[in-house]
Amino acid sequence: MGRSIAITQTIGRLCCLSQAANHNVIDRHPVHNRYLPAELESEKFLLKEGDMSGKRWDEEALVAWEAAENGGERWEGRI
Repeated sequence: MGRSIAITQTIGRLCCLSQAANHNVIDRHPVHNRYLPAELESEKFLLKEGDMSGKRWDEEALVAWEAAENGGERWEGRI
């Protein structure tokens, strides 16, 4: 029950945000929209390509993947 209440509250917040949003499907020109609340705009959600910060190297898991998924060939991304 708690999960559905949280989802409902989130949807309610998103609906409130979208009421102020411009939708370029009705405009003949590009429009600017804020998709995140201001307090989240500076947060980092996705790493940039090649950013390995916070990643680990698990040789055993890589060897198992090479055997099962890569035809026994060494992964081209090996260091």
